Amino acid sequence: MEMKTVFELFKELDVNSFFIVLFMLIAMICPGILIIYLYNNQLFITLNIIKLILLSISISSPVFLFNFIINYFIAHRLLNKLSFVDVRVEWQNGGQEFMSELSEASIGGSIRNSFFSLYGGILISYIFDLSTFDLIYSIIVLEIFAIIFTYIIEKNTANDLEEHNKNNSSV
Repeated sequence: MEMKTVFELFKELDVNSFFIVLFMLIAMICPGILIIYLYNNQLFITLNIIKLILLSISISSPVFLFNFIINYFIAHRLLNKLSFVDVRVEWQNGGQEFMSELSEASIGGSIRNSFFSLYGGILISYIFDLSTFDLIYSIIVLEIFAIIFTYIIEKNTANDLEEHNKNNSSV
């Protein structure tokens, strides 16, 4: 089996996948770099770029992974509720279509919520000159708002589509 270079792998990405990867990197690397710059400027200056990227990913990835898990369950519930695919039948057929929709919805939601909570927390801590612990508290509060917002969107979407299906079935 022949190993592909990173550039060959990027050439094979479609536009949708490219933007998902791009926004994942922006959602995971940039907030960590900003946090390092704001709270330990000397460390920001002394670290080489690889260590800075790895440290920034380690700072931001817990928020991203938490958002992914929450959005996975919300998207799974929505797709099941809308009868997008009967999960039992789809799993017998390999589950590819359902898992593709589920992963896209989960990744999209986690990117959106990570942007909101991390960049929002950084902005609040920068404006009000907050400590590191206050930054963490503000990120947690913004996470709670993001989860509530995501749940409300899911609930409204499910209700709208159920109403639409009822109207179409009666015609």
